[in-house]
Amino acid sequence: MNTDAQLLRRFVEDRSEPAFTALVQRYVGLVHATALRRVGGDAHAADDVAQQVFVSLARKAPSLREHASLAGWLYVNTHHATAGLVRRERRRKQREATAHSMQLTDASDSSADETSRLRPLIDDALILLKPVEREVIVLRFFAGRTFSEIGSAVKLSEDAARKRVNRALEKLHVALARRGVTSTVAMLGTTLTGAGWEPAPAGLAFKIAGAALAQAATPTLAATLVAFLWPAAAVAVLVLGAFTLWPLHRTNDAAAAALALTVADTRAAVLALQAENRQLADDLTQAKLRAAASTASVRLSGQSATASVARRSPARASKTVVVSTQGTLKWEDTPVTLDRFIQNLTHYQAEAAQGESQLIVRANGVKFEQLNYVLDEARKAGIANLVVESDTPPEGAHNTWF
Repeated sequence: MNTDAQLLRRFVEDRSEPAFTALVQRYVGLVHATALRRVGGDAHAADDVAQQVFVSLARKAPSLREHASLAGWLYVNTHHATAGLVRRERRRKQREATAHSMQLTDASDSSADETSRLRPLIDDALILLKPVEREVIVLRFFAGRTFSEIGSAVKLSEDAARKRVNRALEKLHVALARRGVTSTVAMLGTTLTGAGWEPAPAGLAFKIAGAALAQAATPTLAATLVAFLWPAAAVAVLVLGAFTLWPLHRTNDAAAAALALTVADTRAAVLALQAENRQLADDLTQAKLRAAASTASVRLSGQSATASVARRSPARASKTVVVSTQGTLKWEDTPVTLDRFIQNLTHYQAEAAQGESQLIVRANGVKFEQLNYVLDEARKAGIANLVVESDTPPEGAHNTWF
C-alpha cells in the first residue's frame, strides 16, 4: 500500500488525480465523522466541511510533501473548519443541554449511554494535546492503524508506538477528568474507536475529490488580475495598494502588540495546566497500581512468585502467554505481536464458557510495566481468571506485591 507521502508526492509532481482520490478515499471517513460530530449531526454541513478540508489539502499539497502521515493534519484542519459552526447559538444551547443532563458518576448507566456522553467532549480535549500525541491517537483510534503501522508512520518501534499511544490516551483521560468525566481509560478507548471513524456516504469520496481538484486548479482573483495587468499596470496596482494600506499600518501595529500580550498570558496559563496535568498523571498511575494490588493475591516461593486473581481449577481450560525479558510475547509457544495478542484474548474470551476463561501469565525477570500491560489487556478483554507466575514485584514493593 502506498504511503501518504508517496501519494502526495505523485499528486504534486505529476498532478495525478488517482493519487489524490486515493488519499481522499483513505481519510474521508475520518474527516466526515469528525465534522459530523462537531456540527451536531448535520450531514449537509459535514459534507461541506469535508469538501473544504480536502480543497485545502489539494492547495497546500506542495508544502505537505514531507509529512509521513496526514491523519493529524486533516484532523486539526477539520477541527478548525468547523470552529465557526460550533459557535452558533443552536450549538451552544445543545452543548448546555447536554452538559446539564450528564450524570457521569451513575454506576447504573450502560456503556452505550456513557459513550454518547463522552462524544461531545472528545474533540475539545483532543485538540489540546501535543501534535505528536494527537497524531498517534488519530492514527490508532480514528484511522484504525496497528501499532506496527503507527510505528512506521512516526518512525518508532512497535513497542515504542504502543507506549506513546498509552501515554497519550492517559493524558486525554486526565483532560476529560478536569471536565468532570469519570469514565475509565478502557471506556475512553472504546468511545474513540466508535466515534472516530464512520463510513462516509456512498460516492462522497469521488465527489469531494473532483470538487477539490477543480477548485484547487481555479486561479484566484488576485493571480488572474496580476497576470492580466503585468507588467506595467501591475506596478500601478501595487503602488496604489501601498498608499491605500498605509493608514492601516499603525492600526496593525497596535493590534499586534495587543496580540503579543494575549499570547504571553495564554502561554503562562498553558504552562500551569501542563504542570497540573503531570501531577494528575502521576496520581492516576498510583491509583492504577493500588487497583491492581486490590484485585490480586500472591504466593511467593524461593525465586518466583505466583499471583492468582482467581482460584485455579484443574479441570478448567486455559491459555498460556509468556513475556520475555526483551518484552516479546508468546501465545501457547507461538510468538505474537501486540495486536495479535489482543485479538487472541478477544477470541478466547468469546469462545470460552461464561466465567470459565483462564489465562496463565509467565513472566520471570521482566519489568513490572511489561507484566502490568499484559494483565491490563487481559482484564479489558474480560478474562475471568488470571494466574500469574512471576518473580517481578510491582515498582516500590519489597518481596511482595502489596
